[in-house]
Amino acid sequence: DLKPAPTATWLLAAGLATLNEKDGATLLVAEGLDGISSALASALDAGEELTPGMIKNVCDAMIQSLAVPSSGQRTDKTQAALRLVARHADVLAPPPGFMTRSSECFQALVRCRCASNKAIRTLAVPALDEFLRALSDALGDDSSAPAFEREAVLSSLSEEVYELLDSPKARNKEKTAAVR
Repeated sequence: DLKPAPTATWLLAAGLATLNEKDGATLLVAEGLDGISSALASALDAGEELTPGMIKNVCDAMIQSLAVPSSGQRTDKTQAALRLVARHADVLAPPPGFMTRSSECFQALVRCRCASNKAIRTLAVPALDEFLRALSDALGDDSSAPAFEREAVLSSLSEEVYELLDSPKARNKEKTAAVR
């Protein structure tokens, strides 16, 4: 008796479950994020419906994985999260995705963009660019969220940028990333 092949949304749920394991190793989490990225691509190609809860969970997992590791620690998880952002920013931008946590996402991506690790910095460039482009598209789309919500996100993010530019403690790398 053959079982039906797993759907992309099932694979997405399985990838998210992998990330929720408490003692998950960095490499396992990185593989989970790469699996989620592949499942998102398959789901979109197949026209499968992604629930808002699923989008929120992917966004939450991505943000948790964007922490810049200390010197000598593995960077697989952060790199996988950056690849996920660069590849799927359009899907993750509208609420309950990036728009809901835009400041937190922006700060995490700027930290990655200014990290001392070259691989993280390199992957952060397209991730930050795609995040900003997708967020800009979502903010301009009347169907993504009510106008007051989109205005609040834009105000909050603009404030983040101005604070970073005006901060005497901000490094030039951070200011350059904020100007993007």
